[in-house]
Amino acid sequence: MAINLTDYVGYHYGKFPPTLNYAKLIAALTRATDALSRYDQMLKIYTIVPYYLHP
Repeated sequence: MAINLTDYVGYHYGKFPPTLNYAKLIAALTRATDALSRYDQMLKIYTIVPYYLHP
């Protein structure tokens, strides 16, 4: 899965902070949160959880 971050932040040299596209950032963070939640639930179904990496 390739991640293209060119549209997330618009850098303006000589000025700080850059403008952020919050809609795209929130969408990406939401997908990441969902994936971590699914991973956590998957680990909870195993009986030998201590042997797995748990977030």
